[in-house]
Amino acid sequence: MRFRTKSGIGTGRVGVYILIFVIGFALGGSAIYLFGPSHLTDTNNIAIVYSPQNGNEIINLINSANKTLDIEIYLLTSRDVISAIELAKNRGVVVRVILEKRVMGGANEKAFGDLISKKVNVKWASNVFSLTHSKIIVVDGKLIIVGSHNLSYSALNKNREISLLVNDKVVAKRLDNLFEQDWLLASYVYGH
Repeated sequence: MRFRTKSGIGTGRVGVYILIFVIGFALGGSAIYLFGPSHLTDTNNIAIVYSPQNGNEIINLINSANKTLDIEIYLLTSRDVISAIELAKNRGVVVRVILEKRVMGGANEKAFGDLISKKVNVKWASNVFSLTHSKIIVVDGKLIIVGSHNLSYSALNKNREISLLVNDKVVAKRLDNLFEQDWLLASYVYGH
């Protein structure tokens, strides 16, 4: 479905609001809020997380994990996010991270090494795809962040980024199934 606005098809503020409404409707017609995980309730299962105003909601989501935390991300350089991942692992959360190795300048190398040294399950994304450019976090099989946010300081604190936080077990299961496929294709090389 395409939406025509003054500035083009699916572009501009109106296009974004219409797209968000359609996504919300497709996920059950629930209301959409411009807040993070702390604002989700049983009746409001979609929130918009945007940076730079509330990028810290992504770290709060990682900190909220109790059982599982699956992350598939193009870029992971934020020390705060890496610390949150390590803390989740240390409190008994089953953590799995897929990183893209073919990032310009090897930007994910340090994060990969840091996570390995803390015994976090981390793999390099498969070469089956030109790049793994996805940005997905699934927490406890029910909370999902999907959108434009990389896990970098700039993405969380400086850039205009928009992601959706969804509290829906059906959507989470679908994304977890995709993550599982990518996890099986991904590779870990000792000493990377």
